[in-house]
Amino acid sequence: MEKICLIVCFTFILFSCSKDEGVDFSSIKKKQPSSYYLKAYWEDNNLIQSFEYDSVSLNNLTMYSGNRVSNMQFVYGQDGVVDSVYIRQRYFPRDLFFVYNDSLVMEFEVWNNNILRQRVIFDRDEEGRIIRMTRISLTYGLVLDVLFEWEDRNISRYESTFYNNPDPETFVYEFKYDQYRNPYASTFEKIGFNFVDYMPLSKNNWIELMIYKKNDSSGSNVLFKNKFSYGGSYPFAKESVQLEGKNRYELYAEYKY
Repeated sequence: MEKICLIVCFTFILFSCSKDEGVDFSSIKKKQPSSYYLKAYWEDNNLIQSFEYDSVSLNNLTMYSGNRVSNMQFVYGQDGVVDSVYIRQRYFPRDLFFVYNDSLVMEFEVWNNNILRQRVIFDRDEEGRIIRMTRISLTYGLVLDVLFEWEDRNISRYESTFYNNPDPETFVYEFKYDQYRNPYASTFEKIGFNFVDYMPLSKNNWIELMIYKKNDSSGSNVLFKNKFSYGGSYPFAKESVQLEGKNRYELYAEYKY
């Protein structure tokens, strides 16, 4: 998750070019969840994320990418909020330590080999929503600055500016949402931050996302569209399309509760 790229930390970006044509969406819509806490997320029959809970508190998040596996262990204090997260992966194992103001996360520190490497700092509005996320490297200084705009409890737009080269680049992300519940908002509710998408929590599920480079005269962009199938208020399946110029990529995903 620490790697910065054009499309930041969204698992839906790496689309395959085909989907499972044998899915019966009518039967999926009739299902009702045994609980409303996400247990697993699959893309094109490949396990991408799995979740383990202690009652309603997320204990472990495991993410799979080909032969690579990373695990996040969440540790809670007596007040029920997350004190720390231990991330185990091959190339950059690290520990996160959280700083709160009342019950809101204001910062977390990133440690590797017992050395403080980075700080991720949040600015919030009067409603407690994160309106700015700044990542600072103790070696390189400012590396990422993100400004969020909200409509109610959904992120409507944000700008990410990357400072990892002499000429900073800013990318714009614009969202449209449905009226149904986002399972990741429930999964990360006690943490207050989505560690899958590396974003603040949005209440609903986005159905359209446009990404483009700010001040780019070429007008190039990437458009994503999601079509969900629901059981109750939560999605059980998703058909996604990525449109970039003349290229079109499709993905089929399932949510397990």
